[in-house]
Amino acid sequence: MENENLTQLAKDLKLTEKQRTFCELFVQLANKREAYEQAGYKCTKETAFKEATRMLKNPKIKKYVDAITEAKHDALIADKDEVLRFYTRVMRGKEKDAFGLDPSLQDRLKAADQLAKRYQLFSNKVEVDGGQQMIVQFVDDLVDDLDE
Repeated sequence: MENENLTQLAKDLKLTEKQRTFCELFVQLANKREAYEQAGYKCTKETAFKEATRMLKNPKIKKYVDAITEAKHDALIADKDEVLRFYTRVMRGKEKDAFGLDPSLQDRLKAADQLAKRYQLFSNKVEVDGGQQMIVQFVDDLVDDLDE
C-alpha cells in the first residue's frame, strides 16, 4: 500500500495525528511503549505500556498497523513477478552488475534456465494416456499360519 493510500486509510479510519504517529512508530520501533511515548502521549512508562497495549487492541489501530506492515513488506520483499522480470533482464543482458558490466554468458544461461524451470519448458516426465481402462483385483490367497 502506497503512502497516499495509507494517508487515505488513516482519514477513513478517523485516526488522530497521535494515533497515526503511534502506529507508524510501532511498526518502525517494534516497541509499543516507546512508540506510545514518542507519539506525544505524556505519562509514566508503566502507564504508557498499558495504554499502548490497550490501543493495539483497537480494531482501527490494528487495521492501520497491518496496512503499514504490509506496505513495508511489499517495499522490501520481491514478489514472484519482480523476480521473473529480474531473470528476464539478466537473460537479455539488460541487468548490469555492481561494476556496471553486462551479465556473463554463464549468468544469462542460469537466468534462462531458471525461467525455463518456472515455465516448465523442459520436462523429463512423459504423460501417457492410452485411453484404456485397467481393473486391478487383489486376491488374498496366502495361507495364514496362525489360523491353522
